[in-house]
Amino acid sequence: MGLRTWLGLKNPPPPSGQSKQKRLARNLDESQVQPGFPIDLVYTWVDGADPEFLRQRQLYSGKKDIPLASASPERWRDHHELRYSLRSVAAFSPWIRHVFLVTNGQRPNWLANHRKISVITHDQILDRKYLPTFNSHVIESALHRIPGLSEHYIYLNDDIMFLRPMEPGDFFTGNGLVYGFLSGSSLPNSPPSPTDLPSVRAAKNAVSLIHRDFGVWLTRRFKHAAYPQRKSVCEDAERRYEREIEICRRNRFRQFDDIVFCTYLSLNFAYMSARGLLRRNRTMYVKIRERGAIHSYRHMLRDKELNRALDTVCLNDAEDFGEVLPNYQEYLLDFLNSYFPEASAFEQKENSVAERSAA
Repeated sequence: MGLRTWLGLKNPPPPSGQSKQKRLARNLDESQVQPGFPIDLVYTWVDGADPEFLRQRQLYSGKKDIPLASASPERWRDHHELRYSLRSVAAFSPWIRHVFLVTNGQRPNWLANHRKISVITHDQILDRKYLPTFNSHVIESALHRIPGLSEHYIYLNDDIMFLRPMEPGDFFTGNGLVYGFLSGSSLPNSPPSPTDLPSVRAAKNAVSLIHRDFGVWLTRRFKHAAYPQRKSVCEDAERRYEREIEICRRNRFRQFDDIVFCTYLSLNFAYMSARGLLRRNRTMYVKIRERGAIHSYRHMLRDKELNRALDTVCLNDAEDFGEVLPNYQEYLLDFLNSYFPEASAFEQKENSVAERSAA
């Protein structure tokens, strides 16, 4: 069975020029001028199967005051998403100036030595008194400290991929404002509560700080997508909320006094200080363990074939108490290899061939 038959395609895709015209019109509406400043990309990554990482996690998670959900292994499971996310960058965002990969000292064994990528360790951006940390909120609160980072950068989780050719104007306005991508849902319109999940309370904590200083509640959620950032905004937010951020950084695992920095704090702070805009974008969120993931994979491959792909997808390995899709890892890798079949320059050649054969 051919790919187009498997996807259920009956009609040929529209001419590529038609899609380009639509995208151009949308970009002209949003920004008169494409950004001409350098834009970097930042990832956070960890190898959850590394013996030393497992030893340290066990050592520190043995404390009774750590919420069980915050130590769940799903937070660190690796399905080689980073490899394919980098393929999406190489294919669809070649204008990225430099890629910074923030780790706890680990390095993917397939990662090539490439002039456009640097591995940054936690101790380069965080004081040693906060390390080791297993809390993504803590790590994200210090990404703007990366040495050599440009003023404008995009933060990506390693399970987020670009699905179509992207342009700088999809993330920033021509005069430097940063975009925050809103979802259609809102945080519960209530103060932080002990009954909230740690992630919800961390978001509420950030929104409460904005309310304290600006008098408005910005409770719209942000999508699991790309997170454009401005270094100067993050630096200003770190100075203004120094006490609350310092408390957050003490938490090796997620706790109820955490702060979600890269979205609810920095992007809302950028908006309230006239350095950012809040808008919608076209994304998909897929729970890779659910049976519906297969439908999502087919939908994305079909849309690529028809030249109408969304902006990004988040392929999330969320903990789920329902029925798990059998062999979900195989379906995931089949999709990733179909959508991003070409190895990028960020991969070691001999390693990429072996991985592709194994998949």
